[in-house]
Amino acid sequence: MTRVLVIGGLDSSGGAGILRDVATVTRLGGQATVAVTAVTAQTDQAGFACDPVSPEVVQAQIRAAGPVDAVKIGMLCNGAITRMVAATLAEPRVTTRTETRAEAVQAGLKEGPPKDHAQTLTKTCVPADLPIVLDPVLMSSSGMVLLDADGQDALLTTLLPLCSVVTPNLPELAALSPLSTGETAGVGHLLRHGAGAVLVKGGHGSDRVQVEDRLYKRDDTPLRFAAPRIDKTLRGTGCHLASAMAVSLARGRGLSQAVREAREDLLLRFRTA
Repeated sequence: MTRVLVIGGLDSSGGAGILRDVATVTRLGGQATVAVTAVTAQTDQAGFACDPVSPEVVQAQIRAAGPVDAVKIGMLCNGAITRMVAATLAEPRVTTRTETRAEAVQAGLKEGPPKDHAQTLTKTCVPADLPIVLDPVLMSSSGMVLLDADGQDALLTTLLPLCSVVTPNLPELAALSPLSTGETAGVGHLLRHGAGAVLVKGGHGSDRVQVEDRLYKRDDTPLRFAAPRIDKTLRGTGCHLASAMAVSLARGRGLSQAVREAREDLLLRFRTA
């Protein structure tokens, strides 16, 4: 079964955050493992409290999640948690397995060990081909700040270089690239900081007829994905889209196909809500 590690905040309303991530991964037939970064108290209308989890506990959760096929990252809360997530995903991980007598002989121990014995192996926690989808959650729909200024800086400098794709909406893109003018310049800012690709979500755009998302890859023409705008308001749409993308990428889909599949699943949620 496809395993996806989702890292993010707990939204008490269930509309967004890690509960939405888990629901999406499960809906698509995957298995979610989790690392909670913060506990929040909020509804669709207002945010009441936010209590960050200690960076050390976040790290322990990531390490305990075990092998996964993809990672989806959402709310990070502050700089300390953001840096810890980046460092933990990038750290070497030591694993132990049992070496058989035959393997030992092949490795040069002519008579082999007297019995099977443990051999320590080191592998990277995040292999180069492990998909990581970053949804840069900066603020809740109700206006609660979900990533402080230090966290935004840490996201750009430590986390983006690990990510296969980052999925900002238009306000998030502007906030993460404040000195850039226009979408193309903002995307360039994120790519220069190491993002593998950028999917700009167009839900906040001015077009009242359709919604267009744009996928920017390095040295490539942007791919455009458009669909009619549905006159409904749902929370957690960014969480849903990024988590669905992570599931598709975990199953070996290309990035463009993962975007298409995730958009189709999100549209289905809109139509049946």
